[in-house]
Amino acid sequence: MKKSRLLRPDFIVALLAVVIGLSTMFVYIYQARIMSRQVQATTWPYLEANFSQGDDGLLVSVRNKGIGPASVEAAFVVVDGKRLAEDQRSVDSLARALVGTQKNVLTGYTNLISRVISPGDIVEFFEVKDTANATILMKSLIEHRFHVEICYSSVLGDHWRVIGSKTMECKSCD
Repeated sequence: MKKSRLLRPDFIVALLAVVIGLSTMFVYIYQARIMSRQVQATTWPYLEANFSQGDDGLLVSVRNKGIGPASVEAAFVVVDGKRLAEDQRSVDSLARALVGTQKNVLTGYTNLISRVISPGDIVEFFEVKDTANATILMKSLIEHRFHVEICYSSVLGDHWRVIGSKTMECKSCD
Protein backbone atom coordinates (compact mmCIF):
# COMPACT_ATOMS: atom_id res chain seq x y z
CA MET A 1 0.00 0.00 0.00
CA LYS A 2 1.33 3.39 -1.02
CA LYS A 3 1.24 6.24 1.55
CA SER A 4 -0.01 9.63 0.46
CA ARG A 5 2.65 12.33 0.12
CA LEU A 6 0.60 14.60 2.40
CA LEU A 7 0.50 12.12 5.26
CA ARG A 8 4.23 11.53 5.43
CA PRO A 9 5.66 12.50 8.85
CA ASP A 10 8.41 14.70 7.40
CA PHE A 11 5.85 16.70 5.38
CA ILE A 12 3.54 17.14 8.42
CA VAL A 13 6.48 18.34 10.57
CA ALA A 14 7.56 20.79 7.84
CA LEU A 15 3.99 22.10 7.47
CA LEU A 16 3.67 22.57 11.25
CA ALA A 17 7.00 24.44 11.30
CA VAL A 18 5.72 26.82 8.59
CA VAL A 19 2.43 27.39 10.46
CA ILE A 20 4.24 28.04 13.74
CA GLY A 21 6.71 30.40 12.01
CA LEU A 22 3.90 32.39 10.36
CA SER A 23 1.96 32.56 13.64
CA THR A 24 5.05 33.84 15.44
CA MET A 25 5.62 36.46 12.74
CA PHE A 26 2.05 37.77 13.09
CA VAL A 27 2.39 37.91 16.89
CA TYR A 28 5.63 39.93 16.55
CA ILE A 29 4.04 42.32 14.05
CA TYR A 30 1.08 42.87 16.39
CA GLN A 31 3.40 43.37 19.36
CA ALA A 32 5.49 45.89 17.39
CA ARG A 33 2.34 47.90 16.58
CA ILE A 34 1.36 47.94 20.25
CA MET A 35 4.85 49.05 21.30
CA SER A 36 4.85 51.78 18.67
CA ARG A 37 1.57 53.12 20.03
CA GLN A 38 2.94 53.00 23.58
CA VAL A 39 6.01 55.01 22.56
CA GLN A 40 3.78 57.56 20.81
CA ALA A 41 1.60 57.83 23.90
CA THR A 42 4.59 58.45 26.18
CA THR A 43 5.90 61.29 23.99
CA TRP A 44 2.59 63.04 23.26
CA PRO A 45 2.69 66.81 23.88
CA TYR A 46 -0.56 68.76 24.24
CA LEU A 47 -0.36 72.56 24.08
CA GLU A 48 -3.14 74.80 25.30
CA ALA A 49 -3.38 78.60 25.15
CA ASN A 50 -4.92 80.18 28.26
CA PHE A 51 -6.26 83.67 28.91
CA SER A 52 -6.46 84.91 32.48
CA GLN A 53 -7.58 88.30 33.69
CA GLY A 54 -7.60 89.49 37.25
CA ASP A 55 -6.25 92.09 39.64
CA ASP A 56 -2.78 91.59 38.14
CA GLY A 57 -3.94 92.42 34.60
CA LEU A 58 -4.19 90.13 31.57
CA LEU A 59 -1.98 87.14 30.88
CA VAL A 60 -1.98 84.96 27.77
CA SER A 61 0.04 81.81 28.37
CA VAL A 62 0.76 78.51 26.64
CA ARG A 63 0.92 75.32 28.69
CA ASN A 64 2.05 71.83 27.76
CA LYS A 65 -0.52 69.54 29.36
CA GLY A 66 0.89 66.47 27.59
CA ILE A 67 3.49 63.97 28.73
CA GLY A 68 6.16 64.74 26.12
CA PRO A 69 8.02 67.89 25.05
CA ALA A 70 6.52 70.12 22.35
CA SER A 71 8.76 71.77 19.76
CA VAL A 72 6.96 74.90 18.51
CA GLU A 73 7.54 75.29 14.77
CA ALA A 74 5.02 78.00 13.90
CA ALA A 75 2.85 80.43 15.86
CA PHE A 76 0.43 83.17 14.93
CA VAL A 77 -2.05 85.48 16.57
CA VAL A 78 -5.35 85.50 14.71
CA VAL A 79 -7.73 88.46 14.82
CA ASP A 80 -11.00 88.46 12.87
CA GLY A 81 -9.71 85.50 10.87
CA LYS A 82 -6.46 87.25 9.83
CA ARG A 83 -3.13 85.73 10.82
CA LEU A 84 -0.49 88.07 12.19
CA ALA A 85 3.13 87.20 12.80
CA GLU A 86 3.88 86.11 16.33
CA ASP A 87 6.50 88.66 17.26
CA GLN A 88 6.60 91.37 19.90
CA ARG A 89 6.19 94.23 17.44
CA SER A 90 3.05 92.74 15.83
CA VAL A 91 1.44 91.75 19.14
CA ASP A 92 2.19 95.12 20.77
CA SER A 93 0.95 96.99 17.69
CA LEU A 94 -2.28 94.97 17.79
CA ALA A 95 -2.70 95.61 21.52
CA ARG A 96 -2.15 99.37 21.08
CA ALA A 97 -4.70 99.47 18.24
CA LEU A 98 -7.30 97.53 20.24
CA VAL A 99 -6.81 99.62 23.38
CA GLY A 100 -6.65 102.88 21.40
CA THR A 101 -3.34 104.25 22.63
CA GLN A 102 0.07 105.11 21.20
CA LYS A 103 1.93 103.90 24.30
CA ASN A 104 3.21 100.34 24.59
CA VAL A 105 0.60 98.15 26.25
CA LEU A 106 2.51 94.92 26.78
CA THR A 107 4.53 94.61 29.98
CA GLY A 108 5.81 91.13 29.18
CA TYR A 109 6.35 89.11 26.02
CA THR A 110 7.92 85.74 25.18
CA ASN A 111 8.56 84.45 21.67
CA LEU A 112 6.98 81.01 21.05
CA ILE A 113 8.63 79.97 17.78
CA SER A 114 11.59 77.56 18.05
CA ARG A 115 10.86 77.01 21.72
CA VAL A 116 10.71 73.54 23.29
CA ILE A 117 8.04 73.42 25.97
CA SER A 118 8.56 70.60 28.45
CA PRO A 119 5.63 68.69 29.97
CA GLY A 120 3.97 70.80 32.65
CA ASP A 121 5.78 74.00 31.60
CA ILE A 122 3.91 77.26 31.14
CA VAL A 123 5.22 79.96 28.81
CA GLU A 124 3.84 83.42 29.46
CA PHE A 125 3.21 84.56 25.88
CA PHE A 126 2.24 88.16 26.66
CA GLU A 127 1.13 90.15 29.66
CA VAL A 128 -0.58 93.47 30.32
CA LYS A 129 -0.27 94.61 33.94
CA ASP A 130 -2.22 97.89 33.68
CA THR A 131 -5.69 96.72 34.76
CA ALA A 132 -7.52 99.45 32.83
CA ASN A 133 -5.72 98.52 29.59
CA ALA A 134 -6.14 94.82 30.39
CA THR A 135 -9.92 95.19 30.74
CA ILE A 136 -10.24 97.13 27.47
CA LEU A 137 -7.92 94.70 25.69
CA MET A 138 -9.76 91.59 26.95
CA LYS A 139 -13.11 92.96 25.74
CA SER A 140 -11.56 93.83 22.37
CA LEU A 141 -9.93 90.42 22.04
CA ILE A 142 -13.29 88.72 22.57
CA GLU A 143 -15.06 91.14 20.22
CA HIS A 144 -12.47 90.64 17.48
CA ARG A 145 -12.36 86.83 17.82
CA PHE A 146 -8.73 86.73 18.92
CA HIS A 147 -6.98 83.40 19.34
CA VAL A 148 -3.50 81.93 19.25
CA GLU A 149 -2.59 79.38 16.56
CA ILE A 150 0.39 77.13 17.24
CA CYS A 151 1.86 74.28 15.22
CA TYR A 152 4.18 71.97 17.14
CA SER A 153 5.79 68.54 16.94
CA SER A 154 6.74 65.73 19.28
CA VAL A 155 10.16 64.12 19.55
CA LEU A 156 8.92 61.44 17.13
CA GLY A 157 8.06 64.03 14.46
CA ASP A 158 4.27 63.86 14.83
CA HIS A 159 2.66 67.28 14.25
CA TRP A 160 -0.32 69.02 15.83
CA ARG A 161 -1.98 72.38 15.30
CA VAL A 162 -3.80 74.31 18.05
CA ILE A 163 -6.34 76.80 16.74
CA GLY A 164 -8.04 78.52 19.64
CA SER A 165 -9.20 75.69 21.87
CA LYS A 166 -9.11 72.98 19.19
CA THR A 167 -6.17 70.65 18.73
CA MET A 168 -5.82 68.53 15.61
CA GLU A 169 -3.13 66.32 14.17
CA CYS A 170 -1.54 67.56 10.94
CA LYS A 171 1.11 66.37 8.50
CA SER A 172 3.51 69.31 8.87
CA CYS A 173 3.78 72.91 10.04
CA ASP A 174 3.82 74.63 6.66
